[in-house]
Amino acid sequence: MKEFQEETFEIGPSRFNFNLVKSKVENHISDGFDVILIYGLYALYDRELLNMGSVKIFIDCDADIRLGRWIKRDLLSSKLSSSISKAEKSMLLRNLLTRYLSESRIEMSEFISRTKDLADVVLPRGAEPTGISLIVDGIQHLIKNESEGGSDHTTRFHTSDPVKNVISSRKKDITLEALSNDNFESRNKRFYDLN
Repeated sequence: MKEFQEETFEIGPSRFNFNLVKSKVENHISDGFDVILIYGLYALYDRELLNMGSVKIFIDCDADIRLGRWIKRDLLSSKLSSSISKAEKSMLLRNLLTRYLSESRIEMSEFISRTKDLADVVLPRGAEPTGISLIVDGIQHLIKNESEGGSDHTTRFHTSDPVKNVISSRKKDITLEALSNDNFESRNKRFYDLN
């Protein structure tokens, strides 16, 4: 959802243009995309956007792990890391920790963590392979049941004709490995990233 973030120094959902996200989702639906993935910190925040989805997933992660990943991404693994002095790295780390303590941690607590209750599925330890596998199997089962004329139980999931096309053209056995090797750049018109 970063591409829908407006230039502001505020924390919280007010910095995101949810109307633009919803408009883009509606365009992709009318363009015939079979599956649309929306992910990001505020993917479950807006009620209208939430109601557009069939399956809502919250990937929870320990605060220490989030901070560690942020440090690794912004300080340790960047090209910048090898070209700056220890003093500059120290200043960058200090700024990152200040931002985390004064903004990100508060934002997570006040806005993002509350959306966990709106999710159909919560992965409590991040995107571990076991959790992802269960989600893939569950979604595959739901889509297959609905494409065969419904299921023996009432669900709030719905599919459209384009989703049924995915079923007829998909590999016989989807695996976690197949999902991780798939094209999430919209070239096959099955997946589209709105982040």
